[in-house]
Amino acid sequence: SPDGRQIAFSSQWRQGSLKPQIWVMNSDGTGVRQLTQNGGRHPSWSPDGSKIVYLRYDAKINTPENGVLWVIDMTTGTESQLTFKWPQRCSTSVGQVSLTNVKQKFR
Repeated sequence: SPDGRQIAFSSQWRQGSLKPQIWVMNSDGTGVRQLTQNGGRHPSWSPDGSKIVYLRYDAKINTPENGVLWVIDMTTGTESQLTFKWPQRCSTSVGQVSLTNVKQKFR
C-alpha cells in the first residue's frame, strides 16, 4: 500500500483455491484476508490506498469479464469492471470504456 502498512498479492494456493485470488495482509505478515472470489492477478494500489486494481483471471473460462481490469474498493469491497474485451472476442457485444472513465473510477 502507499503507506507501507499492507501488501497486496495474488495466490491460488491459499485455502485450496483453484484459481488465483487477490489477498491483502499487514506488512508484518498478520491479518491475511481474501479480497476476490472470481479470480485475480497483478494487484496494484491506487495512489491513496483506497482501491486495488487487478486483472480478473480464471484460465478455465472465457467470459467478457475475464481477462480484463477490475477495481475493488477497500472500504466497501465493491468490485467494478474497468476495461472490456474487444467485441470480436466476446460472446456478447460489450462497449468500450474510455481511459478517462478508467482514471475516474480508480481515483
